[in-house]
Amino acid sequence: MSTVVKGRSFKDGIREGSTYAQKLVGQTVSPGAVVGRLLFFQSDLTLSRPGPAPVMDAEQELARFKGHIDFLVGEIAEAVEILEREAAAEQADILRTHIYLIKDPAFHRDVRQEICEHGRAAETAIEVILTRMIDAFENSENDLFRQRASDIRDILSRLSRRINQQSRQAFQALRDRGAIVLATRELLPSVVLEARNSSVVGFVVERGTGLSHAAILAKSLGFPVLRIDDLNVLQWACDEQILVDATNGEIVISPNPQMILEGLESASPGRTIDRDSLPVRLWINIADPSQVSSSHLQRVQGVGLYRTEVLFMEQTDDFPSEQQQYEVYRSLFQVCPSDYPVTVRTADIGGDKTLPYFSLGPQENPYLGVRAHRIYREHPEIFIIQMRAILRAAAGASGLRIMYPMIGSLEDLSFVQSLLAEAIRSLNARGQDYQSQFQQGIMIEVPSAAWNCEELLKAVDFASVGTNDLLQYFFAVARDDAGVSQSYRAQDPTALQMLKRLVDTAARVGKPLSICGEIASDPQLVPLLVGLGFKDLSVDMHFLAQVEDLVSTLDAARCEQLAEQCLKARSSEEVRKLVNNSDLTRSRNGNGGTSGRGASGRGLVMDPVCDMMIDPTDNDLTVMCNGRIVHFCSVPCRDEYFLRQ
Repeated sequence: MSTVVKGRSFKDGIREGSTYAQKLVGQTVSPGAVVGRLLFFQSDLTLSRPGPAPVMDAEQELARFKGHIDFLVGEIAEAVEILEREAAAEQADILRTHIYLIKDPAFHRDVRQEICEHGRAAETAIEVILTRMIDAFENSENDLFRQRASDIRDILSRLSRRINQQSRQAFQALRDRGAIVLATRELLPSVVLEARNSSVVGFVVERGTGLSHAAILAKSLGFPVLRIDDLNVLQWACDEQILVDATNGEIVISPNPQMILEGLESASPGRTIDRDSLPVRLWINIADPSQVSSSHLQRVQGVGLYRTEVLFMEQTDDFPSEQQQYEVYRSLFQVCPSDYPVTVRTADIGGDKTLPYFSLGPQENPYLGVRAHRIYREHPEIFIIQMRAILRAAAGASGLRIMYPMIGSLEDLSFVQSLLAEAIRSLNARGQDYQSQFQQGIMIEVPSAAWNCEELLKAVDFASVGTNDLLQYFFAVARDDAGVSQSYRAQDPTALQMLKRLVDTAARVGKPLSICGEIASDPQLVPLLVGLGFKDLSVDMHFLAQVEDLVSTLDAARCEQLAEQCLKARSSEEVRKLVNNSDLTRSRNGNGGTSGRGASGRGLVMDPVCDMMIDPTDNDLTVMCNGRIVHFCSVPCRDEYFLRQ
């Protein structure tokens, strides 16, 4: 059972300045600094019922086992879907590994054996097998495998909450209690994900390292995490304000205002990046207006993609009303200055973005079926209502940019513009205020749009390349199908040639062209995109700092030379080698600067999976395997390496 509890009363600490304070030293798991009240999170991992009573009906227990597993898979799959909506693909992949573990035939076989041959209850059988797996991982000589033990404990924790009929109650109770720092024995992925929708701002833990999946999630979601040897030393300070400086490895209990200011400043990045000095303009992709803060707005050119369909997908019983949409959209325009560019993409429903309350009927291939503007042929009211809500919410916002997805022809564009005109007519008839001056643009994400880009660009104010879908259709490869993922090659020379054609056409026509797909935040591809001539990259919020750091070191002329070489390459493997050898994607040190090792690669090491060169001095993805240290550039490469062993 998971609960948030209070500890004992405040205890006098060390006198510092005008207030009492006590400092503790710890180790960084996820960097950053936060201030909040300290509370403890306890997780009871016991699943089994009290007493060793024998089980008489094995079939009933097998059915109960299946019920637990089905619920758990559904719960994790829901979390995966939410992360994917927010374009947090790496975080979603972490949770997918939990689903693989739960569905593992060997796990099911062993649990069935415990039930049928040893007469155990379903919960006891599950706990026996998962505990056995935890012991095996923890006793491994491989550091990465030892970290995977926390994933099994997370599954135990989820099942415990289900069996004890407790879900997210503990975190829901924290929503209105101000900033909270949670102390917990071990950071688990499910705890991190639940915390992001509460007022939890950071964690203090007793076990775990930066290699764990929970730590990776915490870093990507911006939670500072500090590890100390014994949480018991903090019990007396429960419910007191503490400063957690996980960057410098320090906790300050009951800090005074000056200590808070100094702690937060010392943990902030050591340098600021002048966006006007970058070779490209950076924009952000968002899934919810709550993701945007004033600090983000100062660092980027504008909102390059607001995925409005996420609001539709969060509904459970019906489409969001015009007023609901208006209030959500209005919250975004209230954060942004009136002339700040905000690109609102109309709802891209269909394909893998299904709505539980709106059936599109049976489709053999949803990606090629009823999607986006094709839905409006039969249901124009969906688009008209959304357009009214957007235009009303943007009243007074001269930076409004409306972007239409999945446009493949001038006929498609003309159709949606006719519905836009109908929405404007109805607003005029109502006498409501709305933003009458705005730009219109399209997503270039189907091959016909790429082929006919010149005519389409002449008909709009701007365009953005959605490479996620464009490459999927270009290569005829489902991007989320692991069985054919090797054929989804963003670095393929023919794909680069297509992107180069789009850039050149946009320049000739004189229309702004950005790129907002996932490759805009891929460290290996960003130098190529700069070299191809893209002037605007729109990246997911989670990768903004990474891309800022990378592009701040890029030389446009060298990027152009690299792009010219890659355009002439014969294979994606040749492109990969050219990029790696260019040294344009080298890792950065902890202060955000370049490693200083130069193009020769002295001091760099190679990822054994993708051959990318890495600076090992500040690499969290470093493990000990078979007596040697191995470094990786990314979580997928690390996990693929160990799957091969």
